Amino acid sequence: MNDRKHLTLQQLLDSNKSWRERLLADDESAFAKFADGQQPPFFWIGCSDSRVPISHLTGLDRGDAFVQRNIANQVKLSDTSIQAALAFAVEVLGVEHVVVCGHYGCGGVQLAAELDDAQQVDHKLRQWVASLHSLCQQHSGSLSSLEGEAKLRKLSELNVGKQVDNVCLHPAVQARWARGESLGVHGLIYDINDGSLHNLNISRNA
Repeated sequence: MNDRKHLTLQQLLDSNKSWRERLLADDESAFAKFADGQQPPFFWIGCSDSRVPISHLTGLDRGDAFVQRNIANQVKLSDTSIQAALAFAVEVLGVEHVVVCGHYGCGGVQLAAELDDAQQVDHKLRQWVASLHSLCQQHSGSLSSLEGEAKLRKLSELNVGKQVDNVCLHPAVQARWARGESLGVHGLIYDINDGSLHNLNISRNA
């Protein structure tokens, strides 16, 4: 793992060259066929964690998913970035599914669970996880019987459920449903310990 921390920019560029050459060797139109636009069936909202790369864990190909990632896969109603991306995915791209995917072992979830006034945490970062910290407090009753990793796993699942609720409140989502058009909103959780992806069975399709 430590060796990977010392990867250079040139290694990144060389890797891109090798990847491009492999794809073109298999299909000369590998890039040209995507040049005119995109029609992805999925909008994927995930965590920025480097261990959770959507294309690897799902096996999806280029053009299959429009992606937004941030710390702890938040769908904040006050965040212009995620709200604009959601509107673009639903209204412009016409995606068929919105997926909120959290993961066990999430550093953002752990930070929110342990957050207190005494901690030296960057103001913006504290602000970012504040709603997740509030979620932890709201469910303090059900979480009180859990400890350590079990508590954090449960909070990660609760977080996905909350973000699914927030997706459903978006005007573009509400408009699609009001027109009687199908749009699935789903909550998944990824286990970094074994690479498995789990359906939390909280899908909505009004």
